[in-house]
Amino acid sequence: MIGMKPRTTNSAIPRSKVRNGLIAVAVVALLAAGYGFPGVYNKASDAVNAKTGITLGHISVAPFRLGLDLRGGAHLMYDVDTSGVAESERASAVEGARDVIERRVNAFGVGEPIVQTTKVGEIWRVLVELPDVHDVREAIAQIGATPTLEFREQGASDGTVTPEQQKEIDGSSKQAKDLAVAALQDLKKGMSFDEFYKKNKGQDFGNVIQKDQADLFVWASKNRQGAVSDVIETAQGNFIVQRGAEKKEPIVTSRHILLCWKDAKNCESTLTKAEAEQKAKELLPKLNAQNFADLAKVNSMEPGANTSGGDLGEMRSAQLVKPFADALFGMKNGEIKGPIETEFGYHLIYKVSERQESSFALRGAMFAKKTAQDFLLGGQWRATGLSGKQLEKALVEFDQNVGEPTVALQFDAEGKELFSQITKRNIEKPVGIFLDGELISSPNVREAILDGRAIISGNFSIDTAKQLVERLNAGALPLPIKLVSQQTVGATLGVKSLEDSAKAGAIGFALVLIFLAAFYRLPGLLAGGALIVYCVIVLAIFKFIPVTMTLAGIAGFILSIGMAVDANVLVFERTREELATGKTPAAALEEAFPRAWNSIRDSNMSSLITCAILFWFGSSVVQGFALTLAIGILVSLFTAYTVTRLMLRFLAPYIANKPALFVQSK
Repeated sequence: MIGMKPRTTNSAIPRSKVRNGLIAVAVVALLAAGYGFPGVYNKASDAVNAKTGITLGHISVAPFRLGLDLRGGAHLMYDVDTSGVAESERASAVEGARDVIERRVNAFGVGEPIVQTTKVGEIWRVLVELPDVHDVREAIAQIGATPTLEFREQGASDGTVTPEQQKEIDGSSKQAKDLAVAALQDLKKGMSFDEFYKKNKGQDFGNVIQKDQADLFVWASKNRQGAVSDVIETAQGNFIVQRGAEKKEPIVTSRHILLCWKDAKNCESTLTKAEAEQKAKELLPKLNAQNFADLAKVNSMEPGANTSGGDLGEMRSAQLVKPFADALFGMKNGEIKGPIETEFGYHLIYKVSERQESSFALRGAMFAKKTAQDFLLGGQWRATGLSGKQLEKALVEFDQNVGEPTVALQFDAEGKELFSQITKRNIEKPVGIFLDGELISSPNVREAILDGRAIISGNFSIDTAKQLVERLNAGALPLPIKLVSQQTVGATLGVKSLEDSAKAGAIGFALVLIFLAAFYRLPGLLAGGALIVYCVIVLAIFKFIPVTMTLAGIAGFILSIGMAVDANVLVFERTREELATGKTPAAALEEAFPRAWNSIRDSNMSSLITCAILFWFGSSVVQGFALTLAIGILVSLFTAYTVTRLMLRFLAPYIANKPALFVQSK
């Protein structure tokens, strides 16, 4: 007809273009399958390596994020009292409450807690989901507490000693120096060190390291074994010491992932011992130096691992349980090993580095002197203006020299300036940390701290350090909250829901494939192949975003599979109409795809609009359904229309004279 062009047919499209398109689709599908199901890929990689010696490597990707109804845990809903806040500031105040609650729930060490705000009418709410937490009373107690955190200083109102006290300090320093010099004269006159030691009530100072006693360590490092010092002046007093043997000890920096079972020491897991071991064995091949910390945050059951990434800092052998120490100190730097069984569970260990630390055995006499701190310890604590409002976070760390647990504090910009001023005026004095008016720690200030970061050191065990961190991170809620709803989902029920959902999805998927093959023959089979491509791409997207998979989300995904088939059904029915006009199967298909596109587009756009409305106005459960359905619809537009069409175009020359393989007219 004049002024009209015929539609492009299959013969007009270069065959190389069709082939390249199919190769591209295959590559995308394989990458998506490897990302979505890394365990299957890794096993296939190992099999290829075993048979051919070709190393394909492993893929290490975090698992699918499961919602509370599939994983088990606690669901809590709080109403937030905003009556005391101006309306314009309520949204930001509620977000502040959400941030504090999130810090508190992170203390449980659970994987991926969800804390979000919502508004129903004029009521603001905070929704809290805690996967794997089944002691809901403990969760409520920790979230609902509203402690007041304060930093105070001690001493006179101006933070200094009185003139009389300073005079006494000076006199004490002179006396200690005179006593030390006199004692040294005995040694110079020929008194043996053993006699000197006995006369001056000597002490065995043990193996001194540089961090603890820098002045004594420096002297010892410059002198031979058996040497006797002159008077060594330090902040604590005056020392005369004899050097003993030098000791070199390996100090190892490492990380670990703990997978424990329900009967292991200090373990709250519901796993059996066999399940914990299997989980450790499955995780080991995925670990490397780059991803160890991230995977530890997701998988380790050690409290606090979700922030520390399993970091143990520097440790000595004596600080670790024997099986762990034997494995760690026998490893090479950069090596990852496991699972190692201890009383606490199974460990996957990454040895970062090892160094040798020197210490010197010292014994001798100390001539103590008074300091300003001796007079200020009895003073009254007073406010400094620094509180939990300026504290960004607290973390458990390990001393780089002795491997002991410490607590690290990080302040915001305002807190940094306040803390700088406080430490400047309190050198060699304590700063008190109060929670709900109770003194929980009073570390001494060794030097002015200008970067807003402090280390609290002391006789901490790992448990006491973690407890202090939890309390510091708790801070204070900016608004009152009230618990209005609570639900607990058991882990067993969650697993059963997941298994039932997977079974229902597999049965439905199989029935759809059978329907397509039975009614539409070869095009139906190819559409089934496109549907498989669709599934692996959608699941990879779910993991990449990541989408939290709930029962409602799985329902949305399964529904989207049916909608993906709808597009092919429209195309194939249109093909029947074209065949009825006498066209060849290939020509009929080429005509059917563009003619069916308008119907496919319109039906899917209406569904996407519905998803947008549900996501915008719905609750978290409804939002999950809407999100998975929308992602499925968008991917189905690609696979149902493009992938199926590419496969049919590729096969068309081979089956042009075999109409029985094509869709037949009614």
